[in-house]
Amino acid sequence: MDRASQLAREYGIAVRFSDFGAWSEGELRAEYDPAVPEIRINRRVADSLSAAERERFIQYAIGHELYHHREQIGEIPALERRSERESAADRYAESLLKPEPRILDNGEVCWKYIDVEEALHRFAAERQIILGFDVVEFVNGKVRIWGTSDHNLEIESKSSLQDVKRIQHLTGLEPPYDDLWFIFVT
Repeated sequence: MDRASQLAREYGIAVRFSDFGAWSEGELRAEYDPAVPEIRINRRVADSLSAAERERFIQYAIGHELYHHREQIGEIPALERRSERESAADRYAESLLKPEPRILDNGEVCWKYIDVEEALHRFAAERQIILGFDVVEFVNGKVRIWGTSDHNLEIESKSSLQDVKRIQHLTGLEPPYDDLWFIFVT
């Protein structure tokens, strides 16, 4: 589950899709109703996007509206001007979209399946070479790691992203691999 949806669940906020009517493209995309509390996402906007864009849009919309919930419950102070509040809500939503690695007890950094592509782009920007990767599974409070570090990947090629993400042959699982994490050897 993505961070924004997890936080909404922890705050006890319902998230649902709603038809907001014939708004122009740049107008109301989501709204927060403190009376329920509930976040409503404009179904028309979401349905107009590709699958990847839709996922990002939903996470962003939830994150943005969560900021307003946090204002409402007094967790953060409400800024004076509406434009400032909206900018702060946008920054908060963006912060929830950034990948959040998990650190194992031995100091190794693990990336969630959903964040693999962004992590690889980060390594590429840092001019690191991926020598291999290990798949990590957390089962009953224990860490299970199996290695694929003998796979040499060239991060610059698009196929490397597919190679890392195409782990069905290693796990026997069907995507998405929400419960799997990855350690990269650079």
